[in-house]
Amino acid sequence: MPAATSRKTAKSKTLQRRHIAALVAVGESLSVHAAARDIGMPQPALSRLLSEAEQLLGARLFDRSSHGCTPTADGQMVLAQARFVMRGLDELGSIMSDTRPTVRLGCIPRAMYTFMPRLLNLVYPAGQNAEKSGRMTAPSSRSFELNVVEGNSTQLMEGLRHGKLDFAIFRSASSSPGIEPNICVERLYDDKIVIICATENTGLGEKTVSLREVSARDWVLPDTNTTSRQTFDNFFREHDLTPIKPIMEIRSFEANLALVAGTRFLSIAPESIARRYSKMGLRILRARPALPSSPVMLAHHGSQLQSLTLKKFRDLLIHAAESFK
Repeated sequence: MPAATSRKTAKSKTLQRRHIAALVAVGESLSVHAAARDIGMPQPALSRLLSEAEQLLGARLFDRSSHGCTPTADGQMVLAQARFVMRGLDELGSIMSDTRPTVRLGCIPRAMYTFMPRLLNLVYPAGQNAEKSGRMTAPSSRSFELNVVEGNSTQLMEGLRHGKLDFAIFRSASSSPGIEPNICVERLYDDKIVIICATENTGLGEKTVSLREVSARDWVLPDTNTTSRQTFDNFFREHDLTPIKPIMEIRSFEANLALVAGTRFLSIAPESIARRYSKMGLRILRARPALPSSPVMLAHHGSQLQSLTLKKFRDLLIHAAESFK
């Protein structure tokens, strides 16, 4: 069907909720088969709804193959609005049923240690008197439920892109792929990276050391797929130093801290976390030049902030980040 004819048809008919729900389901799973299973609908019926939606809108929304469905450029724009519409419908339903909509937040491990406690104290204040006494100045959060998942920056951005998350707290490295145009990114706060070693590691003394000097020592570092490691390696290259080849790459944040505290090895960690865990036998090694601060970012679909619930939660996130500035 020619595009002009198809778009003319779209003017005489409108999408129904079942079409919008079908689009969102396929957009989240990137598979008609998986989406049909998730929403409990026969696959032929879901395929029919998808085709009807494309005909009504006059555009191909997904490229289909044996590997699944990939949103087209038109599909990405439509999905952003479809998710907003479904969010609005769910919120209307929650008002009538006296239930609370769920806000889905993804968070990197480092922010779980520092930022998340401050956020949760706002979302779940200690008592009713907190707000009355003036100690709580953030917007009230009693109109939604919060669901938090932990993951690395790449995983969280994929979850946001596929509509499985409403917000993502992440870090971006210069080597990371670009952010899609329909995703809004804001800077939450800066977190300085420092070199850590065991308190008993007396061989390094208390003086400031050069990166060239410590680069010859034994290190355990985060996995190469993490933005912390990518930023660290890039900083060494920028200062004409060969990136360190560690004897071990660590995926677990806790394991990294524990190994350094009990050995002679060096590693890196956010300064806020390194100071908090100094009782574990860690200390911050003063190095020259100092490692850079790295921004912790917030990503979301900008159009979804038309939802009062999501806008209120975004205000809570910004409020929690104020204490880091």
